[in-house]
This record gives sequence, structure tokens and C-alpha cells, in this order.
Amino acid sequence: MPPPLAVVPAGFVSIIITVAGLTYIRWTIAGRFALDEWGAWLPECFWPIWGGALAVATVSYHLRRKREGHPAEAGRDIGRRRRPGDGEHVREAVLTGLRRRTGAHGERVTRRLPGTESA
Repeated sequence: MPPPLAVVPAGFVSIIITVAGLTYIRWTIAGRFALDEWGAWLPECFWPIWGGALAVATVSYHLRRKREGHPAEAGRDIGRRRRPGDGEHVREAVLTGLRRRTGAHGERVTRRLPGTESA
């Protein structure tokens, strides 16, 4: 899914929700609602917080998807620090046809992948 397909509607809705909530707050201050009917108007007074949170989430999503190059990588490695040499073992395995893993007792086990010629 292309990012604008989610970002544009979410941005539009966050503006509408914020403005509607501010309108309810303004009407409440002006005395347009009866206090004994608080269940009908009080929840709407919290809409600006919801609209602001939706706007922050929308901008964050847009920036994250813009920063990530390939759509297949979206959401991977979030919160994980990259270290020098990350991915080197994968490149080496592809080039040499070897698969490395840790054995049951912590020892390194190397096996040749099926279908690769021995070098």
C-alpha cells in the first residue's frame, strides 16, 4: 500500500476531529449545553486530544515510511540498533552457499546449503 493512501485521509480526519472538538469546547464555554446532559457533550470535548494524537501518529508514519527505502522493509528492525557488520553473515552465506547456526550446546555449526557445489 502506498503511504499517501493512509497519510492523506488520516491527516484530513485529524484536522476534522480537532476542529469539531474545539467547536464543542467553545459551545460548552458559551453555555449551549445543559449541564445535566453532560453525557452527550463531554466526550466530544476530548476530541482535540484524539485529533492531535492522530496527527502526530500520521506524521510519524509518513516520516518512517519516507525514511525506509523499500516497502518490503517497512516495520523491520524497529527499535533495534544496527551494528557494524550486520548482514555480513547473510551475504557470506549467499556467496559461499553455507548456513551457520548455533548448536544445542552453543557451538557454531556450519552446513552446506542443499543444491550448492562444494568449493
